[in-house]
Amino acid sequence: MTAPPSPRELLACLLAERLHDGETMIVGGASQVPMAAGLLAQHRHAPDLTLLTGSGAVNPRPRALPPSGGDHEYVRTAEAYFTMEDVFDDTERGRYDVAIFGGIQVDAFGNFNLTRIGAPGEPPKLRGPGFVNAGIATGAGRFMLLVEHHSPRILVERVDFASGAGAHRPDGSAYPEGRRGGGPDHLVSPLACLRIGRAGRFEVASLHPGVDPAELREKTGFELDVPDDPPRAELPDAETVALLRGAVDPTGELRR
Repeated sequence: MTAPPSPRELLACLLAERLHDGETMIVGGASQVPMAAGLLAQHRHAPDLTLLTGSGAVNPRPRALPPSGGDHEYVRTAEAYFTMEDVFDDTERGRYDVAIFGGIQVDAFGNFNLTRIGAPGEPPKLRGPGFVNAGIATGAGRFMLLVEHHSPRILVERVDFASGAGAHRPDGSAYPEGRRGGGPDHLVSPLACLRIGRAGRFEVASLHPGVDPAELREKTGFELDVPDDPPRAELPDAETVALLRGAVDPTGELRR
């Protein structure tokens, strides 16, 4: 009998569901879960998904999921390679269909902060990993956000620094017209899947099995309309979990 998915395995499966055949996807630094999602989608329903890493690997087949997208294991097992110059050039040309980002803060409009927490002009309370290619959030056809901890310190009403652009600016005003994308289409967390609604703010797409609506309200730092009986995400079936553990993550990195 296949054991139920771990929290990180569930996140990978939920992201994989939202990847489509024929897309070109790029992942960045702390990328175990997004990489697993891309590999799972290729094995399961999107064989013509092209998976790129920030380290320059095309369609890698790692023997284990490294903690960093810059790990040589991805390059060593790749079909082909590309350079950082290619990354910036392809960003400006709009050649990436989908990207997945994280953040030390994410606000109600989908702006995400990878840079610093603290007031401008003051020493930062926390430094983030930074963001090498800020244009990709507006140059990609769409992007998704992943947060592995759902708390009001991460999901905030207004980010201290917008490293990547959401559907609206942190103050709620509009970004310039004409950009590709337009903010995240989904945010996936250990509690729920959120989507950008008509007002440009996150709304509930689904709660994970067993999550109480009150817990989601309590742990979200911005106002979020959570129905008392919201839609529920389905757990991945045993075949999908077995595929994830066998072909994508045989060493169990997502279960640690």
